[in-house]
Amino acid sequence: MPDAASPRVFISYSHDSPEHQDRVLVLADRLRVEGVNASIDQYVQSPPEGWADWCETEIRKSDFVLMVCTETYLRRVNHEEEPGKGYGVLWEARLIRQHLYDQGSASGKFVPVIFGDGSSAHVPTPVKGASIHRVETAEGYERLYRLLTNQPFVRKPELGTLRRLPERPRQWTGEPPAREEPATTREHEGPSKLAASLPHPRVEDLFVGRSKEREDLAGAVFATNGTRRPVVVSGMAGVGKSYLVDRFFWENAGRFPGGYLRLAFDPDTPASAEDLLAILRDRLKLPAGSDDALVARLVMPLTLVHLENADAFDTGGVAGDLAALLPGCALVISARLRRLGAGAGWP
Repeated sequence: MPDAASPRVFISYSHDSPEHQDRVLVLADRLRVEGVNASIDQYVQSPPEGWADWCETEIRKSDFVLMVCTETYLRRVNHEEEPGKGYGVLWEARLIRQHLYDQGSASGKFVPVIFGDGSSAHVPTPVKGASIHRVETAEGYERLYRLLTNQPFVRKPELGTLRRLPERPRQWTGEPPAREEPATTREHEGPSKLAASLPHPRVEDLFVGRSKEREDLAGAVFATNGTRRPVVVSGMAGVGKSYLVDRFFWENAGRFPGGYLRLAFDPDTPASAEDLLAILRDRLKLPAGSDDALVARLVMPLTLVHLENADAFDTGGVAGDLAALLPGCALVISARLRRLGAGAGWP
């Protein structure tokens, strides 16, 4: 990252011990190597303007101030240190309090940091509401680095257009009825209710057994590690593949706030992956051709998509194409075709 674009960071800490100073130095060095313009007092021998002015300038010019919180640091911030000790931290604490006061107590500039032996109890009160970063763990350092470099785990999608929802029907009020709009216009304007497939009407008592398969299906669809992958339920005709998926949705409906959408291949007129995407977009009332918007809608709120009858090599290939176009979605494919998806590593 070029210097002009590098975030400027000042590290405020107490000189608890030589070992503590060393690990603060390691943190500063690592940030600098990875493009963050970090500054600490150890990089300066004796500033000509004096330490107090140097410190004030660093805090004022920095985009972020990392506060390395220890028991000693907190004691000095709280004016509880022995007389004659910790004047540097005391001065920095005054500047930090003044900045927060000037900003109405709302500022993301000051970031509490803790090493492995630290505790959240050591975080000074003015910044206790901020996220605390444990920088001796890989996850904690990455979270800090993402914050400093404005690289969030998830970015907000672009704001779309508002959906037009139908009004509730009224009984007769004496007014003339509204003019009926042409069907072609209504079809492409706002959506009606969310189109959702219904499980078998007696799925709660008709479907029996297969508890292990349902557990495996839940483990794959609601995987906690890595990206969600498509799942294939294969078996001979009449063994209850669709009932299994229906029962799975019925038991986990609360985890699918976006509902249940079922698609099925027609053996007489097989569809392409683009055809299936168009059907999904139409049922969800999304604009044509927006794959990113479709994926975003299926992921949040999470929606279960069930593609049935992938029973031949051609429909199996289309199912694979659809899966590639819906990354991270909850997609279950039921098929007679054995080993469908095995080459791609699907469950």
